[in-house]
Amino acid sequence: NKLQAFDIATGAILWTIAGLPEINAGFRNSVCVDDGKVYFGGGSARSFNCADATTGAIIWSRNVVSGDAFAGTTTYAIPVVMDGVVYFTTESTTADGAELVALNIADGTDFAGWATNPILLDGLAGQTMAADPTLGVIYVATDGSGGSGYGSIYAFNGADGSTVWQLTDVELYPYAKAVD
Repeated sequence: NKLQAFDIATGAILWTIAGLPEINAGFRNSVCVDDGKVYFGGGSARSFNCADATTGAIIWSRNVVSGDAFAGTTTYAIPVVMDGVVYFTTESTTADGAELVALNIADGTDFAGWATNPILLDGLAGQTMAADPTLGVIYVATDGSGGSGYGSIYAFNGADGSTVWQLTDVELYPYAKAVD
C-alpha cells in the first residue's frame, strides 16, 4: 500500500510514499493536489497528511482517531482545498454518520474559523465533495444513516462552518465525485 507520483510525459515513478495502511483490501483514498502539495487520508491508520508534490516528503501528518480533536476512523473522501483550509470527511465513531473536518493547510491544525469542528453529517460521505471558491462554499453528499441510499446534500460556508442549505431524503449513492 503506497502512494506514488508519476511523470505525465514518461510514466516514470517520481516518488513513492510506502507503508500506507490497508482498509479491507487496500488503501482506499483519493488525493487532492493544490499549490505544490498533495493532501490524502491515511485509511485505517486514521491520519490525514500533507506531502510535497515534487518530492513526496511528508510536510505534516494529523491523527484523526477517537480521542483526538475529532473521532474519525477512516478517511475515504477526496479532500478539497479552499482559502488556506483543507476539508475532508471521516467516519464517525461517536454517531451514525460522517464528520466534515477543516484543517489549516500550513500545519494541519484545526481551522479556528469554525465554532464546531468537525461537523457531524447524517451518513457516510464517501468521495462526494466539491468546493466553490467564488461562493466560499463546500458541498458534501451523504448516503443517509445506515447506508440507506437516501441521504443529504449539504452546502457549508467554508469560512465559518455554517450550513448554507441542506437537501434531505435525496436518493443518491455517495461514491461519485461532485462536479465543481
